[in-house]
This record gives sequence, C-alpha cells and structure tokens, in this order.
Amino acid sequence: MSGGTFDRHWQPPERVSLSAQDLEWLRSLVDRRHPQFSLEAAFYNDPRVFERDVEQVFLRNWLLVGHASRIPRPGDYFLFSLADTSVIISRGAGGQIHALINVCRHRGSLVCTKADGNARSFVCPYHSWTYDSSGNLLSARYMPEGFDSAKHGLRQARVRVFQGLIFISFAAEPLDLEPAIADLAPYLGPHGLESARIARRAVYPLEANWKLAVENYLECYHCPGVHPEYCSVNPRTHTVGLPEIAAEDAEEMLAWIDRARALGHKVGGVGKEGLSVPPSQQDYGVSRVPLGRGFKTSSQDGEPLAPLMGTLKDYDGGQTYFAVGPVSYGVADCDHAIILRFTPLTALKTEVEMTWLVEGSAVEGKDYDRDRLLWMWDATIRQDQTIVNQHQEGVRSRFYRCGPYSRQETYVERWIEWYLAQIR
Repeated sequence: MSGGTFDRHWQPPERVSLSAQDLEWLRSLVDRRHPQFSLEAAFYNDPRVFERDVEQVFLRNWLLVGHASRIPRPGDYFLFSLADTSVIISRGAGGQIHALINVCRHRGSLVCTKADGNARSFVCPYHSWTYDSSGNLLSARYMPEGFDSAKHGLRQARVRVFQGLIFISFAAEPLDLEPAIADLAPYLGPHGLESARIARRAVYPLEANWKLAVENYLECYHCPGVHPEYCSVNPRTHTVGLPEIAAEDAEEMLAWIDRARALGHKVGGVGKEGLSVPPSQQDYGVSRVPLGRGFKTSSQDGEPLAPLMGTLKDYDGGQTYFAVGPVSYGVADCDHAIILRFTPLTALKTEVEMTWLVEGSAVEGKDYDRDRLLWMWDATIRQDQTIVNQHQEGVRSRFYRCGPYSRQETYVERWIEWYLAQIR
C-alpha cells in the first residue's frame, strides 16, 4: 500500500486486547463488587484488568503530562510514557505544542529515545525516516513512485494547554474539556500558573498498581500515622468526611473566608466528578481551603517560601486543590504550586511525577530555597512510596479479602464507583 488516507490523529488500537470470555469475567467482578468495600485483588494484580484500565481509562480521559515552561523554545521536547505507549511532547517551529506518537510510520520503531532535549528534527534510528518537530515527514529514502510524505507524518494525540498545563487525549473523539476549563480558570488564574517556571521535577517509582496510588492520594485516613510533615501544615486531616468534627472548626473557617474574600481571593469550590458527569464531558473538581492556623503557606514554619504568584495580593493562608480526570492533580499555595500525575507502566508498576512551580521571575538561592520548597511534598510522597508498596504486597497475598471503608474514605468510594463504570 502507498499510504492510504490516514488521519494523523490517534486512532483506536487495531488489536482486540481482551477476549469475549475475559470481558465476561471482568464484568462479573464488577457486578459482584460489595458497595463500601475495597476491590477484589484481581483489580490490582491481574494483567487483563490492567489492559482494560489502559483502554477504557487512560486512552479515553485527558492526561496532564507537564508544564509548558519545560519546553519553552521551538524544538524543545520531552518523552511521556504510558504503559506500552511513548509520546514526544514537542514545541514546533511555530510555537505550538504537539503530542507525537513515538512510533515511526515506516515499520514501527521508536523514533526518539532520549528523554528530553532540543531537536530540529527526529530521525528514526532504524531506517532514518526524518520528521520535523511538528511530526511532519521530511524525508524517507528510496520509497516507490506515488509515495505521499504528507500522509506519513507521526500520528498525534490531541493537545490542550491551559494555565500553562499541558493535557493530552488519545481518544478519537476526546471528552469535552471546556466545562472544566471554564470552572477551573477563576480559581487557577490568580495563581499565575501560565507564567510560572519549574523549580523542581521529580519522579517517584512505585512497585504497585496505579489504583492503589490514586486511592491513597484521595484519602487522609492514613495521614496522622504516616505524614507528620503534611499534618503539621494541614491539621484538619482527621476531620475529612466527619462533619460532626469539622463543625468544631467552623468559626476559624468563617474567619478565613472573610480574610480571603477581603483580598479578592476565591473560596469554596466547584466540580463535576464521578458518575454525575455526562459521558461526553471530562470530570474535574477544584476547591480553595485554609491551611492550619498561622500558616501562610505549606512550609515548615508557616512562613513564605517564594514570591507571591500571579495576581494574588497577599498571603491569606489558603491553597487551591484541583483535579482533572482520574490521575491528574494539583495544589497551589499563594507562593508555589505542585502538579502531580500517577502514570501506569505495568499492572504492578506506577510512576508518580511531581513538579514544583514558582513565579516565573523567581531565582533559586535568591528568591527561594529549594530544600525548603520541597520539604513537605517530597517527604509526603516518599512516605507514600513505602505504604503503597506495602499495600500492594498485602493485596497480592492469597489471604487478602475486601475490607470495609471508613467514613473518612468517602472520596475513595466515589472514585471506585466512577472507575468501575469506566471499565464495565
């Protein structure tokens, strides 16, 4: 064949990953799930479930792959890996960001093998097919008459950049992201994420299924016994999901709301998460809440870590939490922000990537100290590495059985319901 009329945007995989028998088995697992209990071991261990997760969750939802300041110049790029898929996130000659499927259109070799860099073109190491930074095929030696280079550029995932955050979607018809953007913008805009710069990026490998990592992030039932740094900054973790205890903090909460509003800062939240979201829309959530009493930001002593971000006028002791889709999260304090992503590599391996952002003009060593900036979240994720890996070991035991959720794990329960609806 000379090439055909392929759409260069990503198309659904040709292979059928699960047999009809496997799908029937998977649906029986979903159907017999006991509400308000954790999932059966197969959801965390079985490669068939993992394959379904990739197809129904990761190839359909928008994924946060990084911050635009990581590729500021034309030709800059970095690789993003998801299970068996590699993507080149590149900035083209015209400044537009692309998500190029890292598979040569000749015979399928990886085109780019270096993790990041700057390249005017990408040359396949196998047969030297050459592509520009926007994925267009520049040269292919000795091809027959009638070969059309325009039809053999690198396939692309969809890209949407907002507030400096790069999201990609592999779906042939991506979920509608605009409602999320409209609701997140008033909360994230004042933090100036679009003009921020990366202070630090770190990858934390987990020997565990991606769902265990996300479930752990969504609950703070474990926080008092595991995360002393986090709890010193966020002392109300023991009240999550317990309104009768949270009411004790009502007076302090109202005082914080008054202070934040006086500065023109957002409070409260909005979101369309879980099963309430129309099938055509991406789910999301955002909220702005106070830190512990006396804390201006998430630092060891409560004092500022870096210059104020964006258009924020002063420290109000609050922070903004946001989520887009199943594995993309962020937290923005007044003087810094972190973005966080859980990426599955195999059924039992997950990569957690965390990026710290500061005001675009901030200079390390002058405007902020990197160790102070990393103090809370780096410690928290390292602690999570230990407990999530241990959790996976326990779930792999033949003696594991589903256990009941506490009242502090309501977010996990809702997320599990959403997840099961995705893979059914």
